[in-house]
Amino acid sequence: EIYHGWSLEEEGAFPDNSYGFMKAMNEAYQYGTLTKVQTKNLLGKLMKPEIVQVGLSLGLAYENTWSCDNGNEVQCGECGACWLRQKAFLDLGMEDLAQFQKKLVAEEVKVNRKQKSIEDLFARLNVG
Repeated sequence: EIYHGWSLEEEGAFPDNSYGFMKAMNEAYQYGTLTKVQTKNLLGKLMKPEIVQVGLSLGLAYENTWSCDNGNEVQCGECGACWLRQKAFLDLGMEDLAQFQKKLVAEEVKVNRKQKSIEDLFARLNVG
C-alpha cells in the first residue's frame, strides 16, 4: 500500500490530488503490477489546519518535515504548499518551526482560529 497525504483544499486545486485520480491509479495498478499495489489517503477529508492538529497530537516534529514544491535548500515559504502549511499553523495560533526563506505572518492573511476536538478529527479519519 502507498499512503499519501493530500488535503481537502488540494483536491479542488490539483487534479492528481483527488479521489477520482486515486481510484484511476488503483485501477491501473491492477494491470501494471504483480503485487496489486493500492494507494490510500487517510487525510483527504481534512483541511490543512486539522491535519497539522492531528500530527501535533501524535508528536510529529513538523520542523523536520518538508512541504515546499521548489527544490531549494530551504523551503521557499511562497509556493502553494508552503503557504497552506504556514497558514494552517497560524490558524491554530502557532508558529511553524520549520525553516522558510519567507515566513508568513498573521497580519498578511485572514486567520481562522477554529480548532476541532482531536477526538472529532480522529473519528472523521476512522481511526482510534
